Amino acid sequence: MVDHRVGAGPSAILSSTALSERVHDRVRSMLRRREIAPGSRIGVEALARTLGVSQTPVREALSRLEAEQLVTRITNIGFCAAPALTPQEIAELFEVRLLLDPFVARRAAVNITSTEMAELQQVVAEVAALPNGGRGLRYGDFLALDMAFNRIVAGASGNSIITGMLERIHTHAHLLAEIFEAELSPQALDEMNAIFAAIANRDEDAAEQAMRRHIARSAERFSEYLCGPDETCTPLGQLGEK
Repeated sequence: MVDHRVGAGPSAILSSTALSERVHDRVRSMLRRREIAPGSRIGVEALARTLGVSQTPVREALSRLEAEQLVTRITNIGFCAAPALTPQEIAELFEVRLLLDPFVARRAAVNITSTEMAELQQVVAEVAALPNGGRGLRYGDFLALDMAFNRIVAGASGNSIITGMLERIHTHAHLLAEIFEAELSPQALDEMNAIFAAIANRDEDAAEQAMRRHIARSAERFSEYLCGPDETCTPLGQLGEK
């Protein structure tokens, strides 16, 4: 039986900060994989027992996840997993991304530092090193790299407020892709490379356009889930045409 306790193993002695971070990541993973069902109550004591830690890092992790809008706190009930996003909320999420992501890509092309460029290049190199160039992988296998790419681009924009907003928005977008067990699209990899090339060339117009295409096409890739057989549904891919 696999021991899923956060503190299990020879490296169990951790600083309080490191332990809190690991508990946060583990609970976030449980939410992502729906080991904790959307809308369900999260018992702090039971979760702490499952993870093999005290209640303090669990409460800290849940408070952080509440700030990320992945967990809610209800009076007289406690913590609950956030309910699943509705199709309308998913459409709104992509609308916001179409406003913010192209802007930060444009700003990143101007403001990115040499250190950030090296970090971004490392992510792109790791993507290129994926088996078969990432073709045929599930999105979950690509998740960490995609999150790192978006984090670096947003941070390179130099706008800390938008970076914080996008961190929460990207969290939901990445969770959606993994929850629906989406296959990693070859087009998504090409889009990432186009964004990187534009930023590396300091071409702000191209960076903005490449990011806009990426978000619009990501929306298209969700349309089948959102619309299904509903002929009155507006495909998400049309958001970028407004």
